[in-house]
Amino acid sequence: MVSRSSVNRYKLRMDKFAAKTREAREVADAYIEKYGTENRNKLGKVVNEYIKLMVFDLTTELEELKDSDGEIKPENLADIIYKVSRAIKELGQAEKLNAQRESEIKAAVQKEAAEKVETVCMQKGVTAETKEAILAEIFSITEK
Repeated sequence: MVSRSSVNRYKLRMDKFAAKTREAREVADAYIEKYGTENRNKLGKVVNEYIKLMVFDLTTELEELKDSDGEIKPENLADIIYKVSRAIKELGQAEKLNAQRESEIKAAVQKEAAEKVETVCMQKGVTAETKEAILAEIFSITEK
């Protein structure tokens, strides 16, 4: 039988988790409002770190899951371990995806800027040697 106090402790934990989730959303909204949507990758990193802290908080509260005998039921522990490990795995995947997107965006911006430099150099009659020096210095691009 589940005691009233254990249900209350569970409710308090869930309320705390919900409050932290709301807080994370508010931080994200404030970040986007202040810095704009072009900084979403940085925001993703901030949110990932915040979620990691929440997972850590959850694991440190395992003490509250003990039953009247002072034991944690194996099925409860297994469920928590599964959920925490899955969350950490998904965060890792999200970080990898964020890094990949950031790299792709940087490459696209660099390519576009280099093309504009080439166009302007051609329009202004800049020598090929000067153009190559500009591309090498600014974009680390060397023509072969």
